[in-house]
Amino acid sequence: MAFRRSLSASIRIMIFADRIELISPGHLPDVLDTEKIRFDLSNRRNPTLTSHAVHIFPYRGLGTGIPRAIDAWPMIRLDYDRQGNQFRVVIQRAVESGPLSGPSRDQAGIESTAEGKEAETGPPLQQEQVTLLCRMTGDHAAPELMTFVGRSNRSKFREQVLAPLLALGVVEMTIPDKPNSSKQRYRLTAAGRALKAEQRSSDD
Repeated sequence: MAFRRSLSASIRIMIFADRIELISPGHLPDVLDTEKIRFDLSNRRNPTLTSHAVHIFPYRGLGTGIPRAIDAWPMIRLDYDRQGNQFRVVIQRAVESGPLSGPSRDQAGIESTAEGKEAETGPPLQQEQVTLLCRMTGDHAAPELMTFVGRSNRSKFREQVLAPLLALGVVEMTIPDKPNSSKQRYRLTAAGRALKAEQRSSDD
């Protein structure tokens, strides 16, 4: 995917405690937007060059880099500011207790009941996400989680169901430093267990 550079500016990479940001100046080409990029649509700025490059270099998967990155690490956000003439990628970093946007709530000494209330102040959960939380009892592989909510498309499941729960801190990875591991499992955090218990209480 190439950008139309209308100004002389460098690509910036900024590293924070909770995230990494990559900012590229310029516009997305033609009719591309962040949703189309997520689902494997790309635009080659120089088709002649790329047609030869695929036979010269060992790399395969031209135009699929962003979808593959999101599949491997769901906590990636794409922001396109046409008016500001820049494209930004925000990669949420993982901490020891799970991929949260800052210090873990356990480390901050917050009780699990308070965590449940804090989770409620975030974006409202979709019914699929509530169902997933209620059915999680231990460590689960992604395919098992997909069966809980009747999903078959792994990429869409990660993006639409799992990633928001990870970002909220109610679900965590068992191997946060290796998000694409074949042994990766997902489990409820203390906040997730509190939210699950509260959901069950309200159902009763």
